[in-house]
Amino acid sequence: MNSILFNQLTIFHAIADTGSLSAAAKRLGMTAPSVSKSLKLLEQDLGVSLFYRTTRHISLTEEGTRLREQTATAVRSLETAVNELKNSTDKISGSVKITLSRFAYYLVLRPVLTQIRQSYPDVLLEISVNDATVDIVQQGFDLGIRFADTLDEGMIARRVLPPFQLGLYAAKSYTQRFGLPQTPDELSAHDFIAYRFGTANRLSPLILDIDGINTPITTRNTLIMNDIDAVMDAVKMGLGLGQTFAPIFDEREDRADFVAVLPQHWRTFPPVSLYYQEHSKNRRCVRAVVALILGYFQGG
Repeated sequence: MNSILFNQLTIFHAIADTGSLSAAAKRLGMTAPSVSKSLKLLEQDLGVSLFYRTTRHISLTEEGTRLREQTATAVRSLETAVNELKNSTDKISGSVKITLSRFAYYLVLRPVLTQIRQSYPDVLLEISVNDATVDIVQQGFDLGIRFADTLDEGMIARRVLPPFQLGLYAAKSYTQRFGLPQTPDELSAHDFIAYRFGTANRLSPLILDIDGINTPITTRNTLIMNDIDAVMDAVKMGLGLGQTFAPIFDEREDRADFVAVLPQHWRTFPPVSLYYQEHSKNRRCVRAVVALILGYFQGG
């Protein structure tokens, strides 16, 4: 396979995988016009149209589907061989784009960030903190960190944290003035500091485990914030009840100033996983970063 055809097929597969020219360009580190030009040249050489195009959508034609099926294994094998040859020295260099939610940054990445930089000084990390569900293929990321129940199919997933709870807290000063709720029904009479997801533009509801069922609780929202640290600062000021994940709370030096509210009803979230594509173009860098993170949390 000559180099021009290999590059054209690589671009063709990126378009087919991501579903758009712009997403393919982002994934490959190219401009969208360059990707479009390569596709047109490949179609001219083959004498067929490989995609149906509209102003908002692109999809494979019958010929495109056949080409994808017949060349996928060969292209992936060549990509792997080329990447492994480029990275055959001991020195690990390149870039890793990471998408993760705020809690994942605090609990997973922040504790190991210095170690990653010291261990791999020639690896450029690009970190995107985003509470929304992200398609790492379409948006050009190499590695994601999310709850295990939100992962896309076809990803390699490695568990990094066990299940944990979303806690509900009050300041001791608040409970001295207003009392400590003893049942879920009493919560509606208390001020609540709500958290708004910055990307989804919706409030995080208060949901408690009542008799094994995750049950939404009506709250009297008196303050809304889009930062988890700000929520707990307001709780500490005695402005109301608020939520944060229990492992994040446990790291606070001032946790003695707070009281846990109805901990027997806190709901449990699923494990947290690292996930990535098997054939990432930055495969060696990604696996090095993943191995370091897993080693930190698993003690090996």
